[in-house]
This record gives sequence, C-alpha cells and structure tokens, in this order.
Amino acid sequence: LEPSRTNLITYSEDFSQYLYGGTAPTLTAGQLAPDGTYNATKVSGVIGSTSLYKNSESSTTASRSIYARTVSGTGTARLTSYNSNANNLFSLTEEWQRFELTGSSSTGGVNFYAADFRGSQTLSEFIIWGAQSEEGSYPTSYIPTSGSSVTRAAETCSQTPPSGIIGQTEGTMFVEY
Repeated sequence: LEPSRTNLITYSEDFSQYLYGGTAPTLTAGQLAPDGTYNATKVSGVIGSTSLYKNSESSTTASRSIYARTVSGTGTARLTSYNSNANNLFSLTEEWQRFELTGSSSTGGVNFYAADFRGSQTLSEFIIWGAQSEEGSYPTSYIPTSGSSVTRAAETCSQTPPSGIIGQTEGTMFVEY
C-alpha cells in the first residue's frame, strides 16, 4: 500500500511548460507514452549546453523520477537532476524505463531538470514522459499533473472476517494465486 504523496511537478507530461538553459531544446510532442497515449515528448538538445527544467518544483529533499527511452539504439543521458548532483547519468534503451533519483541538497536544488545536456553523455535526443518529484525517501507510483501539484490519498485496506464461516476455536485458510 502506498502512502499519501504529492507530485510537486505542475506539468508532468507537458514539457512545453518548462524553462531551458543554454541552447534552446527542440521539443516534439505527440510521441507514444508508456500508458498508450501520445503524450510523450522527444527532446533534442546540444550536449554541453542545453537544459530543460521546471523552476522551484522540487523540495531540497525529494525523490525525483521520469520515464525515458531512446529514439533508437542505446546511450546515456542525464535525467532528474537537481543542484549540481553527479549521480544523474542513466543508460537508456529503446524500451521505456522509469529513472529514479532520491537525494537532498542543502542549498538550491529546488529546480527539476527533466533533461540536462550540460554534462557528458552520449545522447543528444531521447523521449521523456511522466515527470515526478515528491517528498520522501523513495518514489511511489506515477501521479499525473496538468497545471498544479496533485496529492494522492494514502491507500488503505481492511478485512472483516465472514461471520459463521470462521469460528472462535478453529480457522480456515484458503489461498488462490
């Protein structure tokens, strides 16, 4: 069961709402996303220059995640960056994967860099979808947003034993899988 969490990224799928640093990236919307919709975006940038980010969309201690894949082949890309972290280089393939990064920053660190071409990497273009930043020591399942942060309620479960079937002095166990 998952706890209550808030996706602090106000646009988790619309990367045209993001800012950029350095050379402007080329964004091609309408790519096939992992959920079967055409809401993913191809990001093309200049290695050593381009960054695509949301300003002040993360806390200084957060679990950040994003789905990504290559256009073709394999390679490396910097994703879900914050401040000046060095653990954001990931290996991408043609299959969708969710890339996760949990960390804290004592200063700055509140920008969410969906794609960061400023460091060394091999890919100058790849496809991204489903950006998420949440308070916590691990990422939870994807919470879509469109213009504001969204909070998912904590999941709960309960079991009421069926009366008349399980007695006080005996029990029955049934497992189906």
